[in-house]
Amino acid sequence: MHLSNRESARLIKESLLKFRDVFSQADSLYKKIEILIYYSSLRFKPHNEYRRKKLRQKFNINFKAKKYMKNSDCEVCLAPAENRHHIVQLQHGGKNIKRNQVNLCVDCHKLVHPWMK
Repeated sequence: MHLSNRESARLIKESLLKFRDVFSQADSLYKKIEILIYYSSLRFKPHNEYRRKKLRQKFNINFKAKKYMKNSDCEVCLAPAENRHHIVQLQHGGKNIKRNQVNLCVDCHKLVHPWMK
């Protein structure tokens, strides 16, 4: 199935709204991690390689995003957050916007991305 940019953007927006609802209702740490893993695996229309690299560079140097992290807690376990996790990953069509990010501590981020262990 081929998605247009507009269709992909609409589906991502709907998915992020659903994510916030489901995530806020999760009653355990394990359920929240499962939800994050599921949403991280969603694939929408991917960005081309140039666009993906530009998004990653902007993400890494964006002052506002770093400021957003100050004095914040992990949204799973409430420990001090050190990582910004993309709900829909950049390589799968996600964007560098605040609603596509959650603050995670190092341990919870490793649970979502097992290859980081």
